[in-house]
Amino acid sequence: MNNKEIEEFISGMLPEIKLKEKKESGCGYHGSSKDEIRSYTLYWDEYTLNWTTRELAIKGYIFSRISGVINNVIRDEKKV
Repeated sequence: MNNKEIEEFISGMLPEIKLKEKKESGCGYHGSSKDEIRSYTLYWDEYTLNWTTRELAIKGYIFSRISGVINNVIRDEKKV
């Protein structure tokens, strides 16, 4: 599988990805945002089981889906 095929495979998965998200807020503690309340969104990473950025959560979603396949291929290769 070349890079173009991998890109197409991942692009095909993107529309089905539904990430769990939660809103958080925090107070700035230095610089220009000192004492300012900021809101942000965290996303659940299914692979690392942590709240993280959207980009990392998408990577975790994709990897959690293909890691089982990778393990099966490796396991089956050892049998040959």
